[in-house]
This record gives sequence, C-alpha cells and structure tokens, in this order.
Amino acid sequence: MPLFAWFGTFGVSWAFVQAHTLSVTWCTVAQVFETGGSFMLSAIRPTRRQVYRAALVLLASSGLAVALAPAANATCLLPSTTTLSASRSSGTVGDSVTYTAKVSVVVVGGALVTPSGPVAFSYNNGTSSGSLGSATLGSCLLSACTAKLTSTALPVGTNTVTATYGGDGLVAGSSGTTTVTMAAPPPPPPPPPATPTSSSASVTCAAGQYCQAAVKTSNGGNTMNVLSSPSTTQQTVKALMETGKNLHCPQNTDNQTGALGTFEVTVNDTSKTVTYTGYGNTARSMRKNYLAHPTYVGCFGSPFQFNGFVGGVYGPAVFVSSDQLYEAQPGVCSLFAPPCVTVTYNATSTTYKLTTPFGDPPKIIG
Repeated sequence: MPLFAWFGTFGVSWAFVQAHTLSVTWCTVAQVFETGGSFMLSAIRPTRRQVYRAALVLLASSGLAVALAPAANATCLLPSTTTLSASRSSGTVGDSVTYTAKVSVVVVGGALVTPSGPVAFSYNNGTSSGSLGSATLGSCLLSACTAKLTSTALPVGTNTVTATYGGDGLVAGSSGTTTVTMAAPPPPPPPPPATPTSSSASVTCAAGQYCQAAVKTSNGGNTMNVLSSPSTTQQTVKALMETGKNLHCPQNTDNQTGALGTFEVTVNDTSKTVTYTGYGNTARSMRKNYLAHPTYVGCFGSPFQFNGFVGGVYGPAVFVSSDQLYEAQPGVCSLFAPPCVTVTYNATSTTYKLTTPFGDPPKIIG
C-alpha cells in the first residue's frame, strides 16, 4: 500500500504530514507501543501530536530512517547493550592488553540510531580497583559502535574489567565485563659472579635487585662471592677474608687451611649463597677433607642456632664462647636442608657453595 494511503487510514492527509517537521522523541515511540501496538487514532480530526505518532510509525514501518530528538526524561532513553572483549585472557604484569567495547542500541521500528560519547574502562580484583582509562566510540551506522583502549596497568590477580558506556541525550548507558588474570613477573636473573678485587667489600642494592659482594685474599689462595636474592627493601651485603684466622668447630678433626671468610647481609627476607673457593694447597686440603667424609665439610658459624654435624653426628650446633657463635660442620645439600654445602673440585681449585634458607639471618663461614 502506498505511504500516503496509510496516512489516509488514520484520517491524516499526506500534505499535512509534509507540511510539518517530524521531530519526535523515544517517549513518543514508547507511548504508541504502550497501547499494545495499535496505531488506530480515535479522533476523527487528529491533533498534531497524533500526526507525529502516526507518521513516525508509518515511516519506520516503511524502512525509512527517522531522526529522533533528544528525550527530556532519562527514563525515555533508547536502551543499549555493551559487550567487552580483551586481546588476552591472561598474562604477566606489564603486558599490553587491548580492550574492545561494542555498544549496540535496541532499534525500534527500523529506526537507525547511533550512540556517541566516551566509554570508561576499570578493573577490580577483590584486593584493588582502579581506572584503566577511557576511549570514545567511533562512528558507525549498521553495526555496533566500538571503543578500544590499550593498557599495561592491570595488577597481579584475577581482574574483572568493566567497560561502562554513560549514554548520551538519546541512548541510555550500559556496561559489559570480561576477566583477565595477571601473574607476577619473575625476578630478574642473578648477575654473573663478580670479580674479587679486595679482602673486604660492602655493596648496597635497591629493593628488588640481587646484591653481591666478592673478595679474595691478598695471596690469591681464597676467593669468596656472596650473593643475596632480591629483598623488598634496600639491602647491604658485606664480605671479609682474613688469613691466619679459623673457627673452632667442636670435635672437628679436619685440617683447617685457608682464610676465614665472613659475610653479613642486612636483611633477612632473602636467601644467601656463598661461594668459597680455595686454590693450590688450600684446594687440596679442602678436597681431602671432603673425600674423607663426603656428607659434611668445613666449619660454619652463626650468631643463631642451626643444625649441622658435631663430631660426625648431625644435630644442633654447639655454642663456642671463644668465637661467640654457634658452630658445626654443614651437611651436603644433596642430603640435608640449608644451611648446606655443595662441593665441586678440579685439578686447580675446590669450591664449597653454601646455601642458607630463605629468610635466614646473616651467617659467618669459616
């Protein structure tokens, strides 16, 4: 049926419609549909408002685009839906993630309505929450309007990311969510062993960094490298080599040769690894002691109690008053928990690699 014939059904002349600008709101459309979809007008001589209603429905039913004026009442806004997707569902803190929000409008009667304005992106993981930023909807017509945001700001945890469209003068707001899980980054690799330059060293390192100090005896018979894992705070590592000094582990029959190596770390939330190497006669003596009883070596002293070997028996260390330390021979790491020692040797050197437990206080090795 021709368009003008539809207007005739309602007692409205096509010339009358053509003579007036159709500027209607979603409220107008809603009022028509609230009658159950009946478009029959009761008045023989319709008012201008009734003409607007009839014209809107008839134009929309004919597949024509209708320009809707902004609604004065927020309850009359066109409803929208927002969906959100992410370029990754998991990653590591600092990874880049692109979020894509698509906003669609519920179309009435074939009318083409384009939402506009910004979309805000935020996150919440139960522990922390915050804004990721915002992006403006791009132009669109026959498909959902899109806003994209790329961010590296997600923290550790399972994050619920929300895209919130605030609406405009014609379209109501809506939101959508997606989930992105972020893991903590691995700690940086430890630095290569430092080259010893003196018989004492003190190195201060920032939080989150490995920290090490390396020393050697003046005659080159011993070297020691102290490596402390990253701490949550600033830390200082101190190392000292002294010739002519020894600890006094009770019932220790080993021939103690070489220098006394002492180390100290100012934090206790790290693990410490001490590499003590002997050369020449010192290396041969260290290797001979290890081969005589390959389950324990050396003499280890600490201001705090620990377990080790005393007279060949594993148990609590013994306090030595002359040194003011608890002392024992540490067991090998393949058999015993830290503090323990790993032994390696070759034709020119022998190395005792001491490992302390994570969170263990500073120690002294002899």
